[in-house]
Amino acid sequence: MLFEIAVVWTWLVFIVEVAAFSDALNFKEKIIRISKKFNYTYTPFASVIIAFKGIDPGLEENLAAILKQDYPKKEYIFVLDNFKDPTYKILKKFKSKTVKIAIARSVKNCPGKLAALITGSKMANGEVLVFGDSDIRPGKNWLSELVRPLKDSSVGAVTAYRWYFPTDKNFASHLRSAWSSIGYWMMLGKHTFVWGGSFGLTRKNFDKFKITERWKTAIADDVEISRACKKFGCKIQFVPTAVVGTFENCTWSQLKEFSNRQTWLSKLGSKKGARIGLFIYSTLNFMFLTGVLFLAAGFWKPYLLTPGLVIVLLQLLAPVRAYLKQKALEFAVPHYKPYFRQNRLRSLVTEFLVRPLGNYNLIKAKYMKGIEWRGRKYSADI
Repeated sequence: MLFEIAVVWTWLVFIVEVAAFSDALNFKEKIIRISKKFNYTYTPFASVIIAFKGIDPGLEENLAAILKQDYPKKEYIFVLDNFKDPTYKILKKFKSKTVKIAIARSVKNCPGKLAALITGSKMANGEVLVFGDSDIRPGKNWLSELVRPLKDSSVGAVTAYRWYFPTDKNFASHLRSAWSSIGYWMMLGKHTFVWGGSFGLTRKNFDKFKITERWKTAIADDVEISRACKKFGCKIQFVPTAVVGTFENCTWSQLKEFSNRQTWLSKLGSKKGARIGLFIYSTLNFMFLTGVLFLAAGFWKPYLLTPGLVIVLLQLLAPVRAYLKQKALEFAVPHYKPYFRQNRLRSLVTEFLVRPLGNYNLIKAKYMKGIEWRGRKYSADI
């Protein structure tokens, strides 16, 4: 009886893992399909708005890349909390006719970043508003690729996503990269969301969605854009050819803080999604655990060795899936290919820890009342 149960369970694990693998095989095809759908020119006047607080690693290189966009008509609005921020000295080097530097206006009960984005949006003259984080280092076609789908009136907002490229050999940095890349499964699936590090929408939709009013009482800029698109029945379009790199490292404690914070923010955006994620991760980790238990029990009941071995070996598909994802993104953003290759081995090895870490984050998020980010505390009853 136990043998029959083990065999049935092994088949279930096999089906789940192969289904996930087949989805990874379609990554590149999905990217090609999106690229063909928006294969036209659309370059309205664009305002790029970025909030700054503190100096990110490689900030000058990030700024140089952000300003080096192959796009005809654009303006940049960089917003700070105050002129005492050390970033100001760096931003002044890049000031020009198309680069404005402003101080965020105080908005009651509105966190620093959102107050900065509201300030920037009020100064903007663009037909399209693009918002980015200060730690991104995009390619020269980032802006044109991101804006293009907005020509489609059914698209409420466009979004890119990031890939962390560590510059050290610390496994924590590489695990953060692998952990963060989970978002691509959602972006290329049926649960696309707006990512706050790089997104855009037309001025018309910004006003129609009443984003300024939404942000005045919000915690996360991207969550409100996603909610607005859902409310108005508009599509959120992920643009894989606008994916941006972030060249940063982290310690184990920073990884813990980062993954817990991002999970809590995801839960803020969708409680249902968090519950589904917890179920999926718990199930996947339980599957692996049963494989280990079958192997251990095989010393007393040899017929459990084969099911246990099959389940454990199926976990080797994790780095293969990650490799396919990386190759698909190399096709979408070829200028990052050297960095993908440089970090390949460590990033693939850390894939084995993504599921346990994700499970821990989702459990932790159930009991978190808020987060702290860049010196500010945020709380919400979720």
